Parts: sequence; C-alpha cells; structure tokens
Amino acid sequence: MTDCRTCTYGGSCGVDDEGDSVYPREDCLENNAEGKYSYKHYVEGDPRLRYNELRNSGAINIVIGGEGEHELNVKWDIHEAYKKLAHVCENCGGLVTHRTTFSLELMKPYDGLWWIEWMHGKLYSITRVIQKEYWTAP
Repeated sequence: MTDCRTCTYGGSCGVDDEGDSVYPREDCLENNAEGKYSYKHYVEGDPRLRYNELRNSGAINIVIGGEGEHELNVKWDIHEAYKKLAHVCENCGGLVTHRTTFSLELMKPYDGLWWIEWMHGKLYSITRVIQKEYWTAP
C-alpha cells in the first residue's frame, strides 16, 4: 500500500536532515492522469523512525505531548528551554518553573504535568507525571 503511512518521509515530508524544507508536501499529493495521488517522493519505510531521528538530532523540535505549542529542542540548554517555554506559557497558557537546577516542571493547560530533565548540560528526558489520587475525604 503506497501512502504517507508507509513512507519514510510521512511524518517529516519535505524536511531534510538539517530541518530545512526541500520540497512541498503538495508534490506527493498531486493527482496524476488516473486521478490518484502521485507520491513523487515515496520511499517505503517507517516514518516514525525518521521523525525520531530528526527530533534526536535537533533538526526539528520535540512537541511536548505531541500537540500544541509547548516544544523544545535537544540542542537547547535548560536556560534557553525555560525562556522559550515561559514565552509560550505566557501567550498560550500553562506554567513552567525550575524544579531543580537541572530540571523544569511544565504544566500544560489540557495535558497535565511534565518534568523535563538535563544531564551534563544536555536534554536527558521528558516525563509525563501521571497524577494519581492519594486520599479523598469520606
């Protein structure tokens, strides 16, 4: 089956290894003579693998929770990440604070609490904190 779900470039169509746009996605979605999509840049593969490679290299940002404006890049140190997340929180909602000297705490309006940690100055982990009820009044 030839479509975006089985194309290496599915999640990052038109983005090269440096994060620059190299061709518009519309190239693949043009109709050919039979009225079907052309998929000009189709390369069979798992798009999630390429998407992760781009995020891990810093070519594209990591969108925290997979949607919304709260994002960061593996190339950012904790200070730059705090500054950019604070700007997004101010304009789109949420709250970011310094949890420790090497971690941030991000509260997204509809996606809960996240801990973002650095080790040796590099982004190490992003953890969604699942809040579980500990006690309630009888």
